This record gives sequence, C-alpha cells and structure tokens, in this order.
Amino acid sequence: MEDLRISIPGYVILRFAHHRHTAKSDQVAEHQHRHSQFLLYLRGHGIQTLGPETVPVRRSTFLYLPAGTPHGFRKGMKAAPLSLVMDFSEKKPLAESAIIRTLSTKALSDIECTLNQMMSTVDLGHMG
Repeated sequence: MEDLRISIPGYVILRFAHHRHTAKSDQVAEHQHRHSQFLLYLRGHGIQTLGPETVPVRRSTFLYLPAGTPHGFRKGMKAAPLSLVMDFSEKKPLAESAIIRTLSTKALSDIECTLNQMMSTVDLGHMG
C-alpha cells in the first residue's frame, strides 16, 4: 500500500508492504531513505548491512532504521526472504541509530494472525 499518509500523533505512515525478495533484489545495494523504516523478517534469512556493520537476519528479526541510515541486504538461502516493511516519517526519531531485536514466537504469531485477518477483509476486486 503506497502513499498512505496516515497520520497519528508524531508519525505519518507512508507505505506498508510485504516485500518478497526476487532474483533481482537478492542483493540490495546499500542505500538510505528520507523516511524511517520498520522491517520484520517473516521468512528466510540473510545479511542486513548497516553501513560497515553486517547483521544476520532471519524469521522474527525486527529492525528500526531511522531516516538516513545506510542499509542493504544479501540473501542467505535459496528460498526468497519475505519481510513486512513500514515506511514512516516521525517527528522525533525513536533512536539515533538502528535498533535490532528478535521477536518472541508469540509476538510473531500474533502479527501473522493480524495480517491474515487484514488480508481476508481486503476487497481486491477483479485483480484478485
């Protein structure tokens, strides 16, 4: 979902997406954005680059990337990684640098259930 511009106090959600890496995006060159990002890996694993730092990521890895954080990705297995991405602008950054956490099995399960419920209520029309 692009150009959302959903405003809540202190934040504007710009984009919310499932991102499946493809053969073209298995190696994402380091780049940065004007907005902040949340990334949650739902499947697969690889290496997330954060400037000179490399961080192994896998199912349940959650990252907060403040605006301007250089980052990239390298796939670590044959199966295409799947991640949940939320781009947003924020009035005050949550942190000055990237935050990396591993979600509990329960938290990840709750998120996946909520995503499934959301998708079952979306009217995709004739596009399916």
